[in-house]
Amino acid sequence: MKRCPSCKININTDRKTCPLCYDILEDVDDKQLEKPIYPLYVRKKGKENLFLKSVIFVCIITTLLTLIINLVTRKSGERLWFPYVAASMLYVFILIRNCILSKHNTAFKILVQMLSISILVYIIDYFSGYTGWSINYVIPILSVASSFTIVIVLLAKKVKYSEYIFCLISSVIIGIIPFLLWIFKIVPVLWPSLFAACFSLMVFLGIIIFADKATKEEFKKRFHI
Repeated sequence: MKRCPSCKININTDRKTCPLCYDILEDVDDKQLEKPIYPLYVRKKGKENLFLKSVIFVCIITTLLTLIINLVTRKSGERLWFPYVAASMLYVFILIRNCILSKHNTAFKILVQMLSISILVYIIDYFSGYTGWSINYVIPILSVASSFTIVIVLLAKKVKYSEYIFCLISSVIIGIIPFLLWIFKIVPVLWPSLFAACFSLMVFLGIIIFADKATKEEFKKRFHI
């Protein structure tokens, strides 16, 4: 059992923050409880679980069939093509599980999409002879697109900035990584990485300058500043 020091309520949960005010929860002994307990929400299992299991089944069967077909029909010296299908099936699962069926906020879904697409294009690049187009161009541009989209969502929708801060900062950090790879000579093309890093820095400064007090407090809590 946990207790919120701000709301003064006991919460039956495994999460670290209060679902009402997002303050850090404190562990309490069940025997010392006095206040009413905020009940644990248990999501009902139903058609969504059956649908998700069906998706997993289809993805696995499709991947196995393409693997068998690829191995049987492969000629000497030809590249394997089944990893493209496997990566696509993984992306389909992530799309359905974390974006369509998920109850997470929009920023989290955007972040998951950016990461999953980045993995997908890297796999395609790697198994098609690896020319570096994924890490040189696509992934930096995806990081910019995700950060920009999250910012637009924040400006367009009436949401608490503090709920989106972790996803936005994560997207900003990912945007800086390609530039660090260029510094260490892993990525040869500069301008996409530099563009992503500059945009990430601009978004980060925007958070510091324009964010409200609640967002800044959440930022401190999340990153222990």
